[in-house]
Amino acid sequence: MKKTLKHLLPALFLAAVMALLTGCTKSVDLLQYADVTFDGASGNATATVTLDYNGLGKALFSKGKDQDIWDEAQTELSLMGHVNYTVTPQTGLSNGDTVTLTVSADDAFLKNHEITLSETSKTLTVSGLKEPETIDPFEDSLLNIAVEGETVSGKLNILIRGCAPHLGVTVSSDLPADDPRSALTYSVATESPEGGYAQGDVVTITATPKFSSDFTNNYILSRDSLEVSLENVPHYLNSADEVTPDLLAQLKPLVENELNSSVDYGMTYTSIWAADGSSPVSSESSASGPRWTGTASLLVDKDSDIYNGSYYGDNMLVSPYEIAYNVFSGEGSGTAVGGIYLLNVKVNADGSYDLSEVSTGTTSYYTDMDAFLAKEVNNRSEWYDITTAPFNW
Repeated sequence: MKKTLKHLLPALFLAAVMALLTGCTKSVDLLQYADVTFDGASGNATATVTLDYNGLGKALFSKGKDQDIWDEAQTELSLMGHVNYTVTPQTGLSNGDTVTLTVSADDAFLKNHEITLSETSKTLTVSGLKEPETIDPFEDSLLNIAVEGETVSGKLNILIRGCAPHLGVTVSSDLPADDPRSALTYSVATESPEGGYAQGDVVTITATPKFSSDFTNNYILSRDSLEVSLENVPHYLNSADEVTPDLLAQLKPLVENELNSSVDYGMTYTSIWAADGSSPVSSESSASGPRWTGTASLLVDKDSDIYNGSYYGDNMLVSPYEIAYNVFSGEGSGTAVGGIYLLNVKVNADGSYDLSEVSTGTTSYYTDMDAFLAKEVNNRSEWYDITTAPFNW
């Protein structure tokens, strides 16, 4: 008996020392009380952590006693701000991905409850997610890109309104309720420049799931945007190549009406101006009818974003002519240069012309072509790009 006690005393002493050194703490695996679930379709799923407050309460506070609903509520409150569970990554998950579940506790909580954490993280593999159906939100069979005035016949309609460089773009969806794309919001993503879009601009249309829909649980988009180039759109005349014989034939009656609307072509007692702004001579009357020079000037607004507000508008076609006149209060005759201007000639999407907004007017008379160009054309080069276009009436 004495021999047995002799051997037991060192072991008991060692156990007492170990208890003092460890502070009587208990090692607890808090990860076993957390369950990670994966919701949504593969490729867009979300991980959620759910805690077993019954198990946590029994392990931490009640020494194994089962918890009622009030005990579980108290457990949740006691853990709040002291014990934290996280799972990373949490979103955009696919079958086969791995996530890490982590638990941490502050030092005060561990000390107060005399515990240590046996494990702080573990790895889980994502599985069991539904493979989503891939759909194209901009399928060709749905899409209809229409210019204002054309028939809007599609299930997804992109409507181009106005005339470049002042175009507006809207998008509307008429998809049936049984089409999953009816749960998408279509919108114009590209911010409209001040004054509107110009010919050649690219507009981006986006498709995003509506906030309240479960679209992402069942479907994935093959693309989420569509770029629409505003090429074949109504626009104000902006190229000399568009000053065709057909256009000139349509404009000729407007020009002739403007010429004939003033008595004597405006040559009765009229100042003839020089390039320096002086008027070295005046006419008493015309001595002949106008003779077209064969070259017009096309002025196109440089920057619709800072539209200059000039009454000359987005384009101006200036057609000069020469005319002989009788000198006022003197003998002899001279030749002056005048012109007709036409404002805001439109070109339709199909290449035809729209003259419904065209207005006309006459210029002053000048001593020669250089003076005419200096005062009626080139002085607007700050706001307009200027090119020449042949014409023959």
